[in-house]
Amino acid sequence: MERRLFLCLASASYALLAPAHSTAWGPLGHATIGNAAVQQLNAAERGQLMEILSVKSDDELSEAVSEACFWPDTVRDSPEWSWSAPLHYVNIPRSSDRYDRQRDCRDGICVTEGVLKYAAELGRPGLDRERRLQAFSWLCHLVADLHQPLHAGFRDDRGGNRVDIVYHG
Repeated sequence: MERRLFLCLASASYALLAPAHSTAWGPLGHATIGNAAVQQLNAAERGQLMEILSVKSDDELSEAVSEACFWPDTVRDSPEWSWSAPLHYVNIPRSSDRYDRQRDCRDGICVTEGVLKYAAELGRPGLDRERRLQAFSWLCHLVADLHQPLHAGFRDDRGGNRVDIVYHG
């Protein structure tokens, strides 16, 4: 299920690459990717996800996926989750034209390695429901973050926050 879910999340994220207008990624971007991916799951996988999210209907599932996929942004500033801030992005030096795990994610705490970690964790047999819920939430969230402009970028521009853009004047 985790591999198929990862592929579904990645595929769904491509739908957001050409938006009609630019708005903050936030809850809507994460919810859109998560719910588009869920639509690609087969009945058995959908049932497993409904069990993880403790929901019974498709309406409940959509809402639960939306909340779960945004949850990592809601906890990252809390003391308990402060360690997770670097999971939301990866910095690549301007002098390089590729990602290098040893250089760019030494401790394994960045968005690229987080996707791999939580996809594997989601598929681990015997994992309790709460841990599977967190693994799903992180996987969904990080796949969306990978496709958010400037979440894979340069340290010196702070994720694009130091880049001034003037559009149509």
